[in-house]
Amino acid sequence: MTRLHRIIEIQRILVDQLNVLETMTALDFLDFRDMLYPASGFQSYQFRLIENRMGMNPGQRLLYNKESYYAPLKQEHQDLLRKAEEEPSLLRLIERWLERTPFLDFQGFDFWKHYGLAVHDMLEGDRKTIIANQVSSQEEKDAQLREVTANEENFSVILEEEKHRELMEKGRRRLSHKSTQAALFILLYRDEPMLHLPFRLLNALMDIDELFTTWRSRHALMAQRMIGNKLGTGGSTGYNYLKATVDKYRVFGDLVNLSTFLIPRSRLPELPDHVRQSLGFRYSPGGNK
Repeated sequence: MTRLHRIIEIQRILVDQLNVLETMTALDFLDFRDMLYPASGFQSYQFRLIENRMGMNPGQRLLYNKESYYAPLKQEHQDLLRKAEEEPSLLRLIERWLERTPFLDFQGFDFWKHYGLAVHDMLEGDRKTIIANQVSSQEEKDAQLREVTANEENFSVILEEEKHRELMEKGRRRLSHKSTQAALFILLYRDEPMLHLPFRLLNALMDIDELFTTWRSRHALMAQRMIGNKLGTGGSTGYNYLKATVDKYRVFGDLVNLSTFLIPRSRLPELPDHVRQSLGFRYSPGGNK
């Protein structure tokens, strides 16, 4: 956690440094822009290495001048990036760690059945509230009811492994169903002592992903402000290329999207005593616990 928070603080400084660059006008930038050719962010193998270590999928990447992202690099750096693609990334290690979560064995207690019932009751309550609304028109009510139905379909992804697998095949999910359920359980019961640190870990990964996205977005906007629709110094389409990477290059999107499946604390299934005890720090005088 200490190292992750150090990374987060470094990222925040990098984002804030863009404020200094933006004090320069576009005309000022043009005075020396030609001197930068052919320098480009594409030449930063270290940045690409960080992306690969995090878990960037090669299939996510946009082509650079119809070539691979590492085409502009020296052979030794290309070899480093290919090697990093083959090694276990942070995303894959987190997935394996989540799949080993011991608290998912409820010893006869069907947690996901009770969670599903809680979701059903919550959505049915939403439907009744919409129907009983005296202010909204019937057209507005119908639209709101369709949203509830769509929300119900979203929840089915966390409850039904087959639907989750379909999204993985389409590239819309990257974490396994088991690890996704484990992560959601950690988020739902973050107040339990044993889950507080795992929650902080997942939250830090989401912060890192968000700050990378923030940096990409700010970089794209700054490029548009400085060069408009001109080509980038490295030969890319400039702003359009940078803008396209903002959402496409996210790594921990599965964790961020877990908020879709959160339900109010008041509706959370009550855990059996033996499960709750395993999630706490318990001391028995004269015993081994």
